[in-house]
Amino acid sequence: MQAEYQDKISPILEAKCFMCHSNGKNTGAVKLMDMTDGFPFKGVGSADSRIAVLNQEVTDNDMPPFYYLVFHWMSGLSKTERAAIINWTEMCLDLTATGTGNAGDQKAESAR
Repeated sequence: MQAEYQDKISPILEAKCFMCHSNGKNTGAVKLMDMTDGFPFKGVGSADSRIAVLNQEVTDNDMPPFYYLVFHWMSGLSKTERAAIINWTEMCLDLTATGTGNAGDQKAESAR
């Protein structure tokens, strides 16, 4: 899980999401979900709920928001990037649903 995040997901998030969701940004977005230190993300709610929100926002094509894309039109997610994030978040949520851990536990386990 963590390896896939590092290899596939982190580069996408850094390129497309960090403008609003990273350290040093005084935005409501970073308060809701701070991706600065990688996975699991900091922010409102549990690690699992933040993964569920990320999944829903990307699935619904709500991130990045339209008003942001007007000024940063290259920041939109490609179909490939969107699919990678959706697949990864679904894998995280499946781990939680099967009782094999929560999304927040995966970083600690991968460090062992």
